[in-house]
Amino acid sequence: MKGFNEMLKHFKSDLETLHNQLKEKTVEVSIDELVSVTANGLQEIHDVKIHSKAFSENLREDLEKAIVKACNQVMAEARKMVKDKLGKLTEEIDLKNLEGLF
Repeated sequence: MKGFNEMLKHFKSDLETLHNQLKEKTVEVSIDELVSVTANGLQEIHDVKIHSKAFSENLREDLEKAIVKACNQVMAEARKMVKDKLGKLTEEIDLKNLEGLF
């Protein structure tokens, strides 16, 4: 059980490190040259840019749709980034130490 506790401490430390890394790492999505949205790995939106094309044409409805679409896509990208990072982290765990616990 001592080995399991050490593994959990190491895993908790790795998760804290991952959390800090994801807070700094960003993904960006641009839709139809109208809007760009940037989010971090914690799925917090950091920036929304409305490109000049959106102002030069009468595109209010298109812009609104593009903002929603960009927000949804950037959140999907952020979730994928978290999943990939967690996958790498959990690969390091020796699950043989968990046998018999469940």
